[in-house]
Amino acid sequence: YGDHRDLHLSIRRQRQMCIRDSFDTIGWIYFKMKNYDYAKKYIERSLEINGNSAVVLDHLADVYSAMKDYTNAKKYWNLSLSKNPNNENVRKKLEFIKN
Repeated sequence: YGDHRDLHLSIRRQRQMCIRDSFDTIGWIYFKMKNYDYAKKYIERSLEINGNSAVVLDHLADVYSAMKDYTNAKKYWNLSLSKNPNNENVRKKLEFIKN
């Protein structure tokens, strides 16, 4: 790597983000098709790569909610909100689930 170590690390991180986003997208497509088991599988894989994405956490919560697993839905919406406290959409979902 030599003097280009930072560049190589940046490229590696970008590849991981691309892979993470691909898994999330595939999971979201399965979610839209109402195939929640596959949606959960792919979105969880996305989180394994990088669990810091508020969007991916929100997506996983949506899957759990669709599966009527409200305990995990609430858990992942709260995690999503901790990453992005200004997300009113997630706040509304949490309010809805409380009622």
